[in-house]
Amino acid sequence: MTIRIREITTLLSRTTITTIEKTRLTTEIEEATSKMETSKNTIESETKTLTTYETSITTLTTTITTYKKYITEITVVIKELEKKVSETRTALTGKTTTTTTTTVSGKDTEEKDEDGDDKIDDVDEEEGAADAVKGGNEKVDKELDQSEEENKSTTTQIDSLTKTIITVQEKSEIS
Repeated sequence: MTIRIREITTLLSRTTITTIEKTRLTTEIEEATSKMETSKNTIESETKTLTTYETSITTLTTTITTYKKYITEITVVIKELEKKVSETRTALTGKTTTTTTTTVSGKDTEEKDEDGDDKIDDVDEEEGAADAVKGGNEKVDKELDQSEEENKSTTTQIDSLTKTIITVQEKSEIS
């Protein structure tokens, strides 16, 4: 295009050019100049757009990396919480079993009172103790169930976020 403009400029500078040729060449040079200017403006505009896209991709990549780091940290915390929940359940199950075993062993041993008869256990005291343990376990069980539901909800949210991040990253890699 630039070469053609130079040729036209050379032709216009000749003294032997006719008015019709001069008009035709002037029109051609104006069209060529206009096309070059349009192309230049398009290139500048597309360069700015490309720069904006590159900045967006860099930002997305940084965000994705940060979220992956958060997901890794949250996963570790969830595993620790699940371990603690398991330990707590085991401990609670162990306490309940121990209490039951103690109560049962107390009934199994036959103690004699002063007269030589079987000693009668104080039933009211043992029932009160069992109710206290039972009520405490129900409260803890409810709290454990609630924390498990929260963990499941958090895990679901993390899985969803992970899928979204992976999809965005794949799309950015494709771009």
